[in-house]
Amino acid sequence: MAAFDPVAYQTYTNSLTNTPVSQAPGTPEDIWAWLKAGNERFVRGDFGVYAMHLAPHLNPNHRAQLANGQKPFAVVVACSDSRVPVELLFNAGLGQLFVIRVAGNVLTTTTTASVVYGVEHLGATLILVLGHTKCGAVTATIQADGKESDDCVGRLLAKVQPSVLRAKHKCSAEQLLITSIQENAITGALQLAAEPALKEHFLHHKLAIKAGVYHLETGVVEEVPVPFDQGIEVHNPYRVGTHGKKAKHDKHADEHGKHGHADDKHADEHGKHGHADDKHADEHGKHGHADDKHADEHGKHDKHADEHGKHDKHADEHGKHEKKDKHEKHEKH
Repeated sequence: MAAFDPVAYQTYTNSLTNTPVSQAPGTPEDIWAWLKAGNERFVRGDFGVYAMHLAPHLNPNHRAQLANGQKPFAVVVACSDSRVPVELLFNAGLGQLFVIRVAGNVLTTTTTASVVYGVEHLGATLILVLGHTKCGAVTATIQADGKESDDCVGRLLAKVQPSVLRAKHKCSAEQLLITSIQENAITGALQLAAEPALKEHFLHHKLAIKAGVYHLETGVVEEVPVPFDQGIEVHNPYRVGTHGKKAKHDKHADEHGKHGHADDKHADEHGKHGHADDKHADEHGKHGHADDKHADEHGKHDKHADEHGKHDKHADEHGKHEKKDKHEKHEKH
């Protein structure tokens, strides 16, 4: 490693003050090659060359231009660890990388939305999910050994837990930490590839998605192969799996949904019976109306019979009167 020469560094920075910034790399693969080259300069520790590439992107003129808008060419999702300063690892300056940092480089609604913004609105064509050796979030997840905690840290560790479980099936206990870190980065890459807002870009080769691990001891960023050939359809990135509280909530919601469907079915059956009862009531009502109508007709006949009876009674009275009159006339004679 070359010794740092402050005079040489000042000379470089002075000479590069008005040097135009380098052009952004074109294709996603060009961007990945650019990132690897920048990381190699960081690893070598040749600060003269490092400064030559960095200085144009730090000078005041370029900073003023960026105030009008940004167009980063890559999105990096990395851990919040203070030993992982993403721009420095890749010898990148202002406006080149869209960096999202969160403990354990886990994907949540917020981090995923930030990635989508970087791709759809800012035009980035490469995404890197970057883990690192000796990650505290992954270490804590291993130590928790599946024990659940409902606090904010516990919920974060629950998102790492599925990666640890997969690692346990692949390696020895001695390799569990590094394998879990690799699996965690792979999981993030697969989740982003399955994200609806990114999926079409990825499938049409307009977007590259990679996973990597930064080695604290050496400064090297190592690419970790992602098994996209096995399919990018993975579990919902916001569902933490069978070892988290949210999964229990989802399961409860599923059960509730099943009961809800059962209730709906019961309600439908009840409704059918109700309609049958209504239909029966309608038929009964029709019969009732028919009976009423028949009773009315019968009543009319009864009334007519009563009138007829009155008429007969009147006739009888009239007959009696006529008979009496004839008897009286006969008595006179």
